[in-house]
Order: sequence, then C-alpha cells, then structure tokens
Amino acid sequence: MSSKRSIAPRKIETVSKLKNLIQKHQTIGIVQMESIGAKTVQKLRADLRNRATIVAAKNTLMRRALADSKIDGSDLLSEYIKGPAVFLFTNDSPYQIANYLDKNKVKAPAKAGQISPITVTVSKMNTGFLPGGVISELNSIGLPTRIEDGTVAIPSDTQVLAPGERVSATLASILTRLEIEPFLVGLSLDVVLENGEIIDHENLIVDFESYRNDLIFAHQSAMNLAVEAGILNSDTAPLLISKAKRNAFALAASIGYINEETASMVLGRAHAHALALARAASAVDASAVPAELL
Repeated sequence: MSSKRSIAPRKIETVSKLKNLIQKHQTIGIVQMESIGAKTVQKLRADLRNRATIVAAKNTLMRRALADSKIDGSDLLSEYIKGPAVFLFTNDSPYQIANYLDKNKVKAPAKAGQISPITVTVSKMNTGFLPGGVISELNSIGLPTRIEDGTVAIPSDTQVLAPGERVSATLASILTRLEIEPFLVGLSLDVVLENGEIIDHENLIVDFESYRNDLIFAHQSAMNLAVEAGILNSDTAPLLISKAKRNAFALAASIGYINEETASMVLGRAHAHALALARAASAVDASAVPAELL
C-alpha cells in the first residue's frame, strides 16, 4: 500500500504567486543574497519599488515555478538558482537595474568563515594598540609589527587575503579593530532571462556614459562625412544649404559681384584692400597718403 505525500498549501500558493510574476514580467533575474544584511536589502527594495519586484522563496519552489511557467529559457535560468538566491522581476531595462545595484554597494566588515572575493591588503599604519598579546595576534595573520612611540605599528603594506580564501576568526577580529571594512555588499543581479535569452552579470554591466560619448562622436563623424560628400537628406539639408550659402557669398566677394546681399561684403573687402595698399604706400613715402586715411 502506498501513500501520496501531500503538499503544504503555503508552498502551492508560493509557486502560484511566483509563476504569475514570471509570466507577467519581460525580465526575470536571479539575485544572490549571501553576506547581505537585512537593512541593505530593505533599502534597495525600497529604492527599486517602482522598477522591480524582489521575491524570496526556497530554491526548490523557485525552480518549480519556473518549470510551471513554461516560458522560453526557464530551464536555463533554473540552473542558476543556487545558494541564497531570490527572484527579481522587472519590465524595466535589466542593464540599468544591474548597473544601479552595482553602484549602490556599501562597505562591510569581514566575517569569520566568509570567502573573500578580492585581495585584501592592510596598509602601513600605526594601530594605536599598546604592546602585548596583540603583537602575536597580528603576527599570526601575517602582519609585521614594530613599536613606534609606545604603540604597535604595521611597517609596510601587507596582503592578508587572496580571492577564494576563507576569513579566519582572528583576521576578522583584527580587521574590525583596525576599522577596516574590506568588502562591498549589496544585491548583485547575477543573471537574467529576457525574451528566452540568458544574460550574465558581466554582460549586464555597461558603461552608459562611454556608450553615449561613442554614439555622439559617431553621429558627428557621420554628419561631417555626409556634408563633405554632399549627401542630401532631412538631417544634412540645413547644413548643406548653409555651406552652399557661405561658399556663394565667398565667391561673390572674390569676383566683386554686388547685389543687396553681397554689397556689404564686397565693399568691406574692397575697403580692406584699399587700406592695406595705403599702408604699404605710406611705408615707402609717409607723405603719399593723408594720415586721416590710415
């Protein structure tokens, strides 16, 4: 005799809610929550309130909701649900949200047992600690010491952690006492599924200002080339007409053609030539030209 295990109504409700959110949004992302304080999460949730929805659930329920949604690529996104992950749902640009989250991380202390994502270096400093047992503590984590003005100093910059190394309890304690917060914490949009396509974190982070400048430069270069080549369209027409007008005026002035529009230019050019001739004549014979004409 076999018995069928019943599923808790709460779990069914959670899967149903997640499924509806998945189907209602253009972009579904996975956010890693490891080593992030509740206050940081609450602040970022509030900041993104009108742009994205962040929902936490057990990994198994997240995977089930993706499978039930039957959207393109759901099986691919499911593979990224590992560890303390949550869903991020949005109809906004995932690139803008990923960059916002990346720029809004805060400094955080090292915690015992934490895996370091970066190289951590303690700079040369006077710790202000009085000599004693602290010297052996500092030495035990690889920090050199010497006594300066009656207190313990670290005489040179020293690396204490490499990426992938685990933070020891002693190191975490020392860094905290030195008021060193080596890590940045915040939400990280690790991957998104958009229109059936997986986009990872590296490709989500975009230097928008650099792209903007490149586009402006490309547009200006294209306009200059089109004007020089005489390509006429709605964008280049005003520039080409202005250029033709300038060239026509310059030609009219050079051949002395006078009409209502060119008269001032031709007469001005003639006056400049006459003044130059008068100055040249005066240089040869000061009495040749009346002073009031110069």
